[in-house]
Amino acid sequence: MAKQRLKIGNDEDLARSIFKLTLEDRTEGRLEEGRITAESRCTLNDTFRAAREHSAEIHGEASDNYRKLFLLDIEMHACLQTVTDAVNQLHLADGQQVLGMLTAEYETMTTMQEEVRHMQVSSDACNEEFWHAILGTLEEMRLAVKSIMDVIAHRATNNDLDSAKIVDTGPCFKQRYHNANPAILLTMLIALILNVFGHVTHPWCNAVLGLLNLLLETTLRTSTCPTIPSDIHTIHKKFDLDPVTQTFATCTRCSCTYPPVPTRKKSPYPECCTHQRKGKGGKMWTPVRPYVIQDFNAFLAEMLSRPSIEEAMDRGMMMNEKYRMWNIKDGTVMQEILGADGKSFLDGLKRQDLRLA
Repeated sequence: MAKQRLKIGNDEDLARSIFKLTLEDRTEGRLEEGRITAESRCTLNDTFRAAREHSAEIHGEASDNYRKLFLLDIEMHACLQTVTDAVNQLHLADGQQVLGMLTAEYETMTTMQEEVRHMQVSSDACNEEFWHAILGTLEEMRLAVKSIMDVIAHRATNNDLDSAKIVDTGPCFKQRYHNANPAILLTMLIALILNVFGHVTHPWCNAVLGLLNLLLETTLRTSTCPTIPSDIHTIHKKFDLDPVTQTFATCTRCSCTYPPVPTRKKSPYPECCTHQRKGKGGKMWTPVRPYVIQDFNAFLAEMLSRPSIEEAMDRGMMMNEKYRMWNIKDGTVMQEILGADGKSFLDGLKRQDLRLA
């Protein structure tokens, strides 16, 4: 009986010990699992919270950068408008005053460019693209303003320009027959058109002028009837159609050119060529002949006075075709000539000026 009780007691102790150990093991495992899970959740929450805070921080920084870039863009366009207004007033205002305005705007653009360069926008792709666009535009504007400033400064230090560098377009815009008699003006135009476009000879043009003059006298039948010139050369002078020319003397063999010398006794030109070519023996002594050329300044003034010249300035080389040549400027040689700014010399599209070659 005692042995049986001992066995039962041992079994109870054994079971108690087993269950106790089992319960303790499960309890500690669950507690440990719960602790680990709680710590993991706390860590995950901290991670999410840090991520949200970092995202909010990045979003706030991107918004601030965009706001700064937007304000700089507005300020940049205000500078551009100020520069445009100053250049448009260049022919009215003092050159030094315009130069001072451009200098101030140039310094403002330089400050803006430095401010843009020090901005950190790599965290946002849109801001980064906006940043590159503003920085490139500011650089182009600074180069353009610097070029204009150099031109104005050069003009200010070179006031002793000779007449060969000045093109006067005033005579091309003179209204000679603004208040002329329409009948007289029409009769002169009839003879002039026959001579210039119809290639009618001068004697026949003079005959037409005589008939038109007789027609006016017969039609008006007044003693104060206005008369028209009887010679076509006079009409050419009145309309200023004859080009401004200068006559040189040139050799028919070596093409040596001699300008007129008014102080020469007999003639302003030599009778024979006195040019001696190197390695070809003695002088030519060939009779010279007249060589008439048009004055370049007068020709340039007439060309710059044409109505379509401003459109050509604005167009520049924009309308050039790649595979067809319609003008000398369409050739690759002319397009490869670079100016001081490193760009094509003939392209006046962005510089708003006319380049001639």
